[in-house]
Parts: sequence; structure tokens; C-alpha cells
Amino acid sequence: MVSMAQDAANKPTIRLLHQLGRSGGTVISKCLAVMDGTVLLSEVHPHNHEILQKKGRRNLQFMPLVQAQSWFGLVSNDDVLRFRRDGMPEGFLGEIGFIERQCTQRGLNLVLRDYNNLDFTGVNYYALPRHQFTTKNVLEPHYRLLRQRFAARDMSLSVRRGCQTL
Repeated sequence: MVSMAQDAANKPTIRLLHQLGRSGGTVISKCLAVMDGTVLLSEVHPHNHEILQKKGRRNLQFMPLVQAQSWFGLVSNDDVLRFRRDGMPEGFLGEIGFIERQCTQRGLNLVLRDYNNLDFTGVNYYALPRHQFTTKNVLEPHYRLLRQRFAARDMSLSVRRGCQTL
């Protein structure tokens, strides 16, 4: 029988950043994204595809494969054509799996900035938010997740304390 620690050690690692809108997540993400060996995909969520379809939007900037291709060159044009032709049978999980393998092959660390607004506020998308970490729940059975939650109030308190000591 495999222990939980052994099981986690055998899974690929993904770093997951949680924050709500207007909490400073963009600033933190930009700081993390410029670190050597880091691939940070921003505001990803398993339901982004569904929302784009429901809203009739063609803006694909929050799709993991689009970001991986445009920002990091991890997805070739041939890959995109193959996905369009054959589809992604596992949807979000399949996209993240493909990107994670590309990162691992290149010795890069994958960081996902989760779009938690969908889970906890539902603003503009859901009348009743789910109040659960959907991205974590989808990825956790397949990946070892290193998670960090961030709130602007934590940052402002530390900044104020730092100023008081000067």
C-alpha cells in the first residue's frame, strides 16, 4: 500500500496562488512571473471555457493554452492545430497536464494564479458562487499542489508595521 506522502512525492508539482480580485494579486503575480524558471499562468479556472461560451465572448486571454503559447512559447502552432482538430478530451485538466509536461521537460516551475472570484463571489458569472476551491479540487487528485493564499489586508498590515519601525 502506498502512503499519502509517497503518493504526493510521485505526482508532478504545481504551485497554486489564491486571491480575490482587487487584493493585489496582479502585483504579486508580476513579481513571481519575472523569476527565472517560472511559468505563471494568470486567472485560470476550470470553468473559464463555460463562461466564455455562456457570455458569447471570443476573448481567449484567460485560457491556459493561449497564455502558455503567447507568453512562454510552450505550445507550438502544430500543437494548437492538433488540439483544434482532435480536441482536448480532458478539458482544463488536459490543458494543464500538457503545459505541466512542457514545463517539466524544460526544467521550469508552473505557477497557476487561480481565478477565485468565480468560486467565492460569482460576480458577473454565477448567481450563487460555489464557495469551494474548484481549481484545487480538479487538480489535487493528479498533482502535488503547493498553495499560497494572498489578501491585500495582509500586505497593508505588514507595510504599515514596516513603516512604523523606520
